[in-house]
Amino acid sequence: MYWNCRVSDFGVKKLSEGCNNLTVANFSGCKHLSDKGIVPLLTNCTNLKVLNLTRINQITEKSLELVSNLQYLEYVYLYACSQLPDDALKHLG
Repeated sequence: MYWNCRVSDFGVKKLSEGCNNLTVANFSGCKHLSDKGIVPLLTNCTNLKVLNLTRINQITEKSLELVSNLQYLEYVYLYACSQLPDDALKHLG
């Protein structure tokens, strides 16, 4: 889904419901995504190993709290998520 401006919260939510065995999710640059799509993804796709949320400026600390629950996660990319406060990263540690 990399840099696809047509990706929506609704689409990601439906994807997560039908493909809950995803191990890689790259939504880098999908600027219309927010917690409304990412939260269901992180709730339903618990086998994620790689998660790229680069330049998704509408995600909040709520999404990062759920990232911390992904037991198989090896890589998470949050480059240029400028709206996230520094203390939100505590959920990743």
